[in-house]
Amino acid sequence: SETFNFKLGAGYEIQFSDFAPTPDRPVQPGGLEPARGSETATESMPIALMEFKKDWSERLSTTVNAGRQQYTDVDGRSFESNFAGGSARYLLSELVSFNLTARYYANRQIEQGEQEIDYLALSPSVERKLTENLCVSLRGSYELELSRKRSVDSRADRCRTWVELTYRWPRFLASY
Repeated sequence: SETFNFKLGAGYEIQFSDFAPTPDRPVQPGGLEPARGSETATESMPIALMEFKKDWSERLSTTVNAGRQQYTDVDGRSFESNFAGGSARYLLSELVSFNLTARYYANRQIEQGEQEIDYLALSPSVERKLTENLCVSLRGSYELELSRKRSVDSRADRCRTWVELTYRWPRFLASY
């Protein structure tokens, strides 16, 4: 409808990776690590995405989403990633809006180990339109990462703040 939107996607992902493994021991200062051959891996899994968007009024809209995907980190390790999140946008005026996004990821290593990484991200922002297509935003994020590898737990907290200038290109053929 004009105030409610639902998206559902499903598929099957096949991923081919060619990578050089990380050395098992640190490189000595001034020394060179002997070259190691590259490895190739193929992983596949079903993936999905579901999203609900609701416009509660002209000023307030919310989105809730969840899904499953696969990714490979820089060391060539494959992870299954399940995520759930939501966002809210509130128009303070015609020119200024407040946004809040929260997302939770549960990542599990598929092969080559037993690593689990849970990740929570909260991202507030205030956006100000300067022109119809140009806006400036003050954005921030708090991220919490909980990692477990072979029964060893670690935790990382990250806080970031930045200013963003965005130009949105006008829609071509918008009158058709």
